[in-house]
Amino acid sequence: MEEQSYRVMIVEDDHDTARLVSRQLGKLSAEFITVHNGQDAILAIGSVLPDLLVLDIMMPALDGLEVLRFLKRKFADQYVPIIMLTARHSKDDVDLGAEYGCDDYITKPYHRGRIVESAERLLRMARLEGQYASLQEGQEDAEDDTQGSDDVEGVRGELVSLRLSMGQMLIKEDKRSVALGHVERAQALDEDNQHALELLERIRG
Repeated sequence: MEEQSYRVMIVEDDHDTARLVSRQLGKLSAEFITVHNGQDAILAIGSVLPDLLVLDIMMPALDGLEVLRFLKRKFADQYVPIIMLTARHSKDDVDLGAEYGCDDYITKPYHRGRIVESAERLLRMARLEGQYASLQEGQEDAEDDTQGSDDVEGVRGELVSLRLSMGQMLIKEDKRSVALGHVERAQALDEDNQHALELLERIRG
């Protein structure tokens, strides 16, 4: 993973778990902001989104779903990857997290490698989404930009691959509602991608 400074916010009411997560994600070269309830998370975010949000559901003041609702309302046109990290593991819980817009749903207890892999993928994905949007805008302004077209295709290809890998991992964990968002995004980027179409069939069938 390329060297870059990130802002990672951990929203977790259990102080030991919050410290553990920050240690586990230490290799990200990130600035960690830790808060212990949803209300403090909203105050800490203010007007600037973190690069990654790790969010518990069951917390005092405001729960994690209320934080998600706030983010989707206030920052509807911006993308920030969100990992739900929670003890709630029923299908209804997972579906609700997906409905509110989480990008991954990890249930406690969990393996360190799982959250590290997810954080690395999602941070990369967020960067690619930003690059893709910028390149598309630049392409619209240029009359003839062959290099720009090649750059767009390269970013789009990597973005599709990352989205599909996240989707496949979540399908294996039987978190299909969360997987659906990634696979639908991949299919929107590459309508004829056979892997995306196969995964959509698995999720919906």
